[in-house]
Amino acid sequence: MSNFKVLALALLIAALLCMPALAYEQAVQVQSPTGGITPSFSMSIVSGVTIIPLAIGTINQDGPLCNVSTNTPYTIKAKDSMALAKPASTGGKMAHYSSASTWVGTGLTNALKLAVNGGAYLPMSGTDTVVRTGTAEAFSSPLKFQQVIVVSDPVLPTDGSKYYIELLVSGAANP
Repeated sequence: MSNFKVLALALLIAALLCMPALAYEQAVQVQSPTGGITPSFSMSIVSGVTIIPLAIGTINQDGPLCNVSTNTPYTIKAKDSMALAKPASTGGKMAHYSSASTWVGTGLTNALKLAVNGGAYLPMSGTDTVVRTGTAEAFSSPLKFQQVIVVSDPVLPTDGSKYYIELLVSGAANP
């Protein structure tokens, strides 16, 4: 079997689960200084863990449902939370989290990308990335993930290790 087929098969078998966990913040009700209609913004993310099967190529995966309701301009941001003392060099990338609860290596070559409500896929990092801005609207749409896997990405051992990233998604009315 060629090295490419072995690597592809190993990625399919050993790295089937990638689990970007999502945390969310909810900002509600911004008081109006003029006494007019009170601007309000609410956002919720239904569910928390998305499993993405990995294989060489570009993988697009729907994630949890994002519900937004606002009567004012707003911004939604997302970033790699760098949870569990994740190494800075892996910011925005899914990284190998071993069965011994330690980080191994530098993670996948390409950053995980996120799109919100039909927007463009934007790469994640360890700092805030604006993933959506808008004005008065309401929507309920799945967060969408995109991950590019290349032949040189490390194959996980079959000991319960996984590729992992935790995203923090926050939204608020604009001041």
